[in-house]
Amino acid sequence: MKSQVDQLKSFIDDLMKHWPLPGGTVVITDQNKIISEFAFGFADIERAIPMRTDHLFQVGSISKTFIGIIVNQLVHEGRITLEQQISEILPWVKISGNSSEVTIKNLLSHTAGLILGGDGIPDDFAQIWALRDSPRVENPEKHFHYSNVGFMLLGLAIEELAGTPLAEQIRLRVFEPLHMRNSLGAILHENRESLAVGYWPMREDVPWRPGQPQSRATWFEVFPADGCVASTSTDMAQFLLFLLNKGTVGGSELLPLKNFMDMTTPHAPDGEGMIEIRGGYTITENFYGLGINTELVNGKRCLSHGGGMVGYSSFALVDTESNFGITVLTNANGDYPAAHVIARAAHQLFIPGSKGFVALPPAELCIENGISSLIPTPEMFGEFTSSSGKITISHNKESGINVSTGTASGTLEPTWTGRYVCDIPALEIFRWDFVKDARGASWVCGPDVYYSDPTKVSAKKTLLHPLVGHYRNYSPWFNNFRIIERENELFLIAPGGVEAPQFDLKLVSIDENSWRIGEEKGLPELLVAGPVVNGCVISVYRDGVQYSRTPKR
Repeated sequence: MKSQVDQLKSFIDDLMKHWPLPGGTVVITDQNKIISEFAFGFADIERAIPMRTDHLFQVGSISKTFIGIIVNQLVHEGRITLEQQISEILPWVKISGNSSEVTIKNLLSHTAGLILGGDGIPDDFAQIWALRDSPRVENPEKHFHYSNVGFMLLGLAIEELAGTPLAEQIRLRVFEPLHMRNSLGAILHENRESLAVGYWPMREDVPWRPGQPQSRATWFEVFPADGCVASTSTDMAQFLLFLLNKGTVGGSELLPLKNFMDMTTPHAPDGEGMIEIRGGYTITENFYGLGINTELVNGKRCLSHGGGMVGYSSFALVDTESNFGITVLTNANGDYPAAHVIARAAHQLFIPGSKGFVALPPAELCIENGISSLIPTPEMFGEFTSSSGKITISHNKESGINVSTGTASGTLEPTWTGRYVCDIPALEIFRWDFVKDARGASWVCGPDVYYSDPTKVSAKKTLLHPLVGHYRNYSPWFNNFRIIERENELFLIAPGGVEAPQFDLKLVSIDENSWRIGEEKGLPELLVAGPVVNGCVISVYRDGVQYSRTPKR
């Protein structure tokens, strides 16, 4: 055990050199008790306060599993059914299309076809009201489309049925039975001093790269059900015991076995995005149940859920066959899944008979389906040409991948997504991808495609689309993005943000004034152009949230 914990701590120390990760806590349990718990890093960088295991963290979307527990309790009590329409409980709710099609089960399994959420509006009633003007996924039950606003609906349904605030229901129905004595069902100003300070990258307009500073993230109260819980590692151990013992803790049944099995059975055709640790750690199944993921990892059935908040990242994982669970809570911003990576590494270390993970640099951990190869290959290097000019890419063991423009030189640093970031100021705005396809080898960066074969380069456009530009608002979740034109196609690219995409999203024209965000047909996320002044769109609406054009490129 000590050897495994020491190896995990060493892994975390290395990870902190590559990621914006101030600190966190790790707890590991078997079916009966905590077998390891420790803290690392800082709870407050400025005041040099070390992290402790009794620090509270916002657990983000792990809150959805607590909501799933309560809804399944209500099903057992006969108060609701999974096939019941949400409009029967909340008759004021109107959803574009046919509201009567949206059931409790659809909401719990992210198969209602709703948008992710419009976090420019901080509270649930207003976000839900806006659903009447938002598109939905076509044939929603055939698609897993993650929706925060769907769980906001479930939270309001719980309040309607109980006649008391959601936080009180979470306390009575989950925290007290599980002896989670320090956990919160709503995150309030008066709780702030009890939480580890949340952090995010200091610069919001470019992708973060190792060595860049972090600053305190924006603080705000959180009430909606999609991310309202704060907890400690010790309390989250009780949650792990609940999952490991199939609905019971200490001999007391919190959720009947039938309802627990229904909750943890796949109900959607897909699940949350997963990260695989290189070196023999394989996720072969990943589906969403009713508030929780169910996976098959190295042939073992597991349950999991992640959480990303402004200034916080968390992950809980239970191996139901090896009978142990892990929760990692961090004060890293939610768009950097540090907790997810640490939990996966811990899982691989603690699986019975495991020989440990392959000790690659943590920056080389990449999400499955990443675009780029992080293992250098010969075709990645040489001279590449775009309509903007030429670059030379080279490699050596000491400095890694180097890039030169002729007037400036720098490096390309690999990131967890399988993409790269550049430290040359003129080239730091966008992430970089290496692509090899029918047109040959190329490096893609924002609007530019640098080809190894210069005959593939398209002529530079003199007149750009009116949408092209940099847009922002003051939402801490997703506060800025750029729209670029690449080889006659429009893309939305965000440098960071908890609810922002990690990859370039193609804008697909619906009509002259609106675009679907993403190439996949039927996606509900929508971009709508505002007024045009001097040939430029001066504002846009992303899922109903307004952004204004900035003077920056």
